[in-house]
Amino acid sequence: MTHPNPANNLVNIKTTNDAYSSASIINTLGQLFLEQTLQATETQIDIQSLAPGIYYIILKGANGLKAEKMQKL
Repeated sequence: MTHPNPANNLVNIKTTNDAYSSASIINTLGQLFLEQTLQATETQIDIQSLAPGIYYIILKGANGLKAEKMQKL
């Protein structure tokens, strides 16, 4: 669902059938860095401002919650 991974500046999130409505990016300590509403099936998120490291993208919506690990280069 999330690509590319690892990423430099942009992350693309693909979903199907409006399963998820928002995405949050948190670090390994649970600190929230970014929150964004998702578009219909594909959304691009700018992550240039994030420091290099490991983050989690939390997708929220009708299908509940889903977490994906992401590395920022």
